[in-house]
Amino acid sequence: FLIVSEDEDLVSVENFAKENGYSMPIYFHMSPRPREFVARGIPMTFIVDANGHIRKRHEGSQDWDTPE
Repeated sequence: FLIVSEDEDLVSVENFAKENGYSMPIYFHMSPRPREFVARGIPMTFIVDANGHIRKRHEGSQDWDTPE
């Protein structure tokens, strides 16, 4: 997992991740996102395979502890 933030305040994002126990990498986009990754809502989840193809996209919260 990784986090891509739209927030421009690096310190705020790092503090949020630390306070919530997130240990995955955090990335800030520096250029326009590819259209495949444009999201209408937050959170937005993309499952991307080793070849960079989007295999699943999910808008909204999701229980990722179930096998579905």
